[in-house]
Amino acid sequence: MPDDYSNENFDDIFSPRLTRADVRDEASKLLRDIATFNAQAVAGQQAAVREMNAVHPDFESRRPAMLRVLEQIPLLKDAVASAEANPQLSSALPQMYEVVYRASQAPAESNATATSEPLKLETGRPSDFSEDAMYQGALASQRISLSPENRKTIISSLEQRGVLDVEF
Repeated sequence: MPDDYSNENFDDIFSPRLTRADVRDEASKLLRDIATFNAQAVAGQQAAVREMNAVHPDFESRRPAMLRVLEQIPLLKDAVASAEANPQLSSALPQMYEVVYRASQAPAESNATATSEPLKLETGRPSDFSEDAMYQGALASQRISLSPENRKTIISSLEQRGVLDVEF
């Protein structure tokens, strides 16, 4: 075995030489695959728009308002753009368009009212804790040191009180 593997005689052993025709064929296959992928993505967009037009006749006329919503919410804009560019996500496009459509119908909030009112979560279930109880719990958790030494102390005091391994 020779010590020098950079010799031209060994190039064909490790990788076959490609001709221009081979490179051209590979490039055309790649471009064909990209064109197919793009065509599928566009078909998914068109199908979603047709579906939305069937459900909401004013869908096309609301496009400027929907574009304003997307400008205000960059994460939603990125999500819609990703779904539009990927044919595998085309089934999610009608729902995404529906979200943008409904958001475009919501009345615009003024900044004065948005900042003056406290943000409240709108959940279907009532909260079991009052704000004062949650505040006291947060204060109590800040007062407890969770260092390894203190955790050992806490565990031993709980074991002395009869609290052993509790499964959650």
